[in-house]
Amino acid sequence: MVVLDHLDELTRLLAPRPDVDGRMRGRLAVSALVMAAVRGPQLGGTAAELANAALALAHELLDRG
Repeated sequence: MVVLDHLDELTRLLAPRPDVDGRMRGRLAVSALVMAAVRGPQLGGTAAELANAALALAHELLDRG
């Protein structure tokens, strides 16, 4: 559970606002980064493409908060 606790804390810190929408955006941003690392073969592309796409999506989610 320690890893999940750390991910929850990271999500809380990234949330652009302390409301439901902000927390969801923070959680989705973390999920995008994890997905790029774990689901690369299913998503396709190079490691650099996956990382760039995940970072761009995370920034978009957090900037719109």
